[in-house]
Amino acid sequence: MLSLMLLPVLAEAQDNNMAYVEKNFAKTLWFSTGNAAGLAIAPLNKFNTVGLDYYYTDGAFKRKQEGKSLSDIRFQTQGAMKSGKVFLWGKFGYDNITENGTKFNTLLYNPFDERFLYNVADTSKSNWKKQSYDLEFKAAVPVVADKLYVGMHLIYSDKIAAKQIDPRAESYKYNITVKPSAVFLSGKSSIGINGYYSNTFERTNPTNSNNSLYHNVYVLKGLGNYVLDVIGGNGSLNTFYYKCNSYGGGLQYYYVSEGSKHFKMLAEAGFIEHKTNVRQGSSQPQKMGSTKMDVIYSSLQCLFGQGGTLNKISASYINKNTDGTEYTSVWSTSRGEWVVATQAVMSNYATNTAEIAYDRFICRKNRDSYDWRLSASARLYAKNDEYYLPNSTFDYDNCLLNVKAGKNISFAKSDLLLSLKASYNYNISGKYNYTGNKSDAPTITDWYAHDIKILTSDFMQGGIDVKYGIKIRDDINLGLSGSFSYLYANKDKLHRTITGIGVNLIF
Repeated sequence: MLSLMLLPVLAEAQDNNMAYVEKNFAKTLWFSTGNAAGLAIAPLNKFNTVGLDYYYTDGAFKRKQEGKSLSDIRFQTQGAMKSGKVFLWGKFGYDNITENGTKFNTLLYNPFDERFLYNVADTSKSNWKKQSYDLEFKAAVPVVADKLYVGMHLIYSDKIAAKQIDPRAESYKYNITVKPSAVFLSGKSSIGINGYYSNTFERTNPTNSNNSLYHNVYVLKGLGNYVLDVIGGNGSLNTFYYKCNSYGGGLQYYYVSEGSKHFKMLAEAGFIEHKTNVRQGSSQPQKMGSTKMDVIYSSLQCLFGQGGTLNKISASYINKNTDGTEYTSVWSTSRGEWVVATQAVMSNYATNTAEIAYDRFICRKNRDSYDWRLSASARLYAKNDEYYLPNSTFDYDNCLLNVKAGKNISFAKSDLLLSLKASYNYNISGKYNYTGNKSDAPTITDWYAHDIKILTSDFMQGGIDVKYGIKIRDDINLGLSGSFSYLYANKDKLHRTITGIGVNLIF
């Protein structure tokens, strides 16, 4: 992997700049699907990048479990090449994250993952330190020339996190995902199929720096409902274990029409089921809850153009439906273990996302990069969450519009890529309704009441990206980058800024 991504092997004449990398991914339709075997039909052009970036985010337009400020030091390297008959792509990334001013997340690396509903919350404003190691690899190889290709997509991530203020926690999380695939070619058409298996595990230990003290915490049930418990002292919460297994697969159809008007089309549909069990304690485990998330997804991509113009239209739809099951456990003295007395599905979380996007690349002939890039997209996002007893609902519908224009300016031994972008979010509807007897609890008045304001806000966002590349050699480009975006929400006049700088090599 490291040899592939870091060594400038098989160098050839090409545009070694960020515009080249962007267009490389945009025109490779198979890359964004679950089928790695398709890379042998429409491969990425050879490239290697290695870079170091720093991002800083700040502002009050945020959900409670997000930090008011966040800094991320990111190292990333990736590359694509062909070795013999094998088509390869790989990526490695490392993130060192500091998040300041979070609330209502005591345990989890990512509290927004709905597979892990049964979290613990506290009202202390705290910082989180996080590190993430992410590795991906795709390979495709022909089995029968021009007829059958097989591929494999592997993903491995290892993450650690530590909450800095009592009650605190240390979280260790890993994920491994395997997606085997195959593509069968027949004339201008291709049929693809891929499998999906993923195993995710997170172990998180709640503690206090002074264990003689204790802190009240909320063992969450959903949408502000909870059971009160403590961390610290003799009756403290024990280590939580989250274990998730996921299964699924997808189908793809690919069509190519060569000629004066080059046209490619790729359609995909698939299904994934995630099953998560949460327990407390290891020697005497107690079930804390379980979730079952079903994901249905589909997409359509079309690529066409002639001369120096390339157009891409894409559309996608994702439906996520999650059921949360709660358990009533009793201690069995005779057996010396926790026994489940009753269990029931108590909550449902539904998310629907539909998006359509258009990209246009304008370039001089015989160039792998572009001179102009124009992009636009529209996304509809609908959230409908319900807790059954006491009945609580959390619903909102948003429409997000995005536009972006990029200009790549070439000089004798350097190039400058300037991009301007703007977004507008329009809230269609939204409301949080709680009918239980804990209406004055902080989970209701401070957390969910705040989050529904954020998620039902109209906002505008604008930004600029600047990337400057200098040719060190014909096949090596040193890049410097900077970015800035500003978000302003009409409701409560909140804002948020994102700033980034970076340095990278492209070869």
